[in-house]
Amino acid sequence: KADWLVGINASQALAIASGTFNQSLGRVQTPTLAMICARFKENREFVPTDYWQLSVTLKKGDDFRQFRHVENIPEKTEADRLYDRITADSMATITKTERKRGFQAPPLLYDLTALQKDCNVHLDLSAEKTLAVAQSLYEKKLISYPRTGSRYIPDDVMRQVPDLLRRVIGMKEFREYGGTLDWDNLSTRSVNAGKVTDHHALTVTGVQPVMETLTEQEQAVYRMIAGRMLEAFSPACEKETLVIEATVDGLTFRSHSVSVVKPGWRAVFNRSEDKENDEETENKGTARFDGSETVPVSGHSLAKKKTMPKPLYTEATLLAAMESCGKELADEEAREAMKELGIGTPATRAAVIATLF
Repeated sequence: KADWLVGINASQALAIASGTFNQSLGRVQTPTLAMICARFKENREFVPTDYWQLSVTLKKGDDFRQFRHVENIPEKTEADRLYDRITADSMATITKTERKRGFQAPPLLYDLTALQKDCNVHLDLSAEKTLAVAQSLYEKKLISYPRTGSRYIPDDVMRQVPDLLRRVIGMKEFREYGGTLDWDNLSTRSVNAGKVTDHHALTVTGVQPVMETLTEQEQAVYRMIAGRMLEAFSPACEKETLVIEATVDGLTFRSHSVSVVKPGWRAVFNRSEDKENDEETENKGTARFDGSETVPVSGHSLAKKKTMPKPLYTEATLLAAMESCGKELADEEAREAMKELGIGTPATRAAVIATLF
C-alpha cells in the first residue's frame, strides 16, 4: 500500500505539481532523507554552552589517581569560587570504594545491516559495495545467504559450528587466538531458532577459500565474517569496575575506572572500537585507596568544556538509524507499531542510500 500511495502516486503528483519529471518520493527514501536533513539542521543550529569541570589529584606512593567533582559547574564565577576553596593544605577523605565484576557479552552473528555497518567503519566500504562483495562471496559458496535480516542460527546449524570454527582458526590471522578457545563452553548467545527469519545469520560455509583468487575487498569482508563467528562463540569479556569517592572541603569527587580482567571475545580483533563508553582512554592514574583513608590533595585543576551536538550521520550510523528509527517516535502507538521494524529491509537499505546519493 505504501509503495502505491507514496512511491507511485505521490511521486507522480509531485512531478505534475513541480513541472519537472525527476521527482521521486518513497516510503523508505523520503523518511531516510528527512532523518538526514533533521540531523543536519539540528547539528548546524546547535549552540554550544560552556561548563567547567573541577578535578583533584591524590597520590599514593609513586602512583596517582584523578577525581572529578560529581557535578559539572555551569557558571565561571562559581567554578572559580570552588577552585579557590581547595588549597595546598586541603585533605581528602575517602568515603567509598566499590569494586564490581561485570561482563561484556560477545556480539551476535552478522546480519547484512550489521556487516554493512562494520565494513563502513573498519574497511571504509559503502553499504552498496559491501552487499556486492558479500553476494560475490556467496556465489563462490564461501558464505551463507547474505541478504538476511537475522542474527541467529537454529540448533542444526550450531551442530556444524565447531567444524566451521576449526577452519576459521586455520587462517593465519586467527591461529594464535584459536589456541585459547574453550571448545567445551562455546557461547550459545546467537542460537535461537525462534528468532531466525527466512534465512539464518551470516556464517562461513566451510568451503576453504583460496585467498589469492579473491580480490582485496573479498578477502577483507570474508575475514570480517569469519572473525565475527569466532567472536560470537567466544566467552564474554570480563571487566572490573572501580568507583572511589572522596570529599574535599565538603565537595564530593568521584573516580570511575574500568579494567579488562579477561578479554574473551575482544581478543579476536583487539579493536579499540570494542571498548564500551565507560572505558576511558585517558590516563587518570591507577592508585587504589581504602575507605576512610585521609590523603593530602597533591593538585587540583579547572577545565573549561563545551556541550557537543549530535554528530552528522555516517553511512554506518545511518544504517543503524534506519534499522531502529521507531525508537525515536514521540507517538506511543506509532512507536509500538514500529517496534523492531525500522524502515527498509537489509537487502534494500544500501540501494536506498545509493539513490539518495
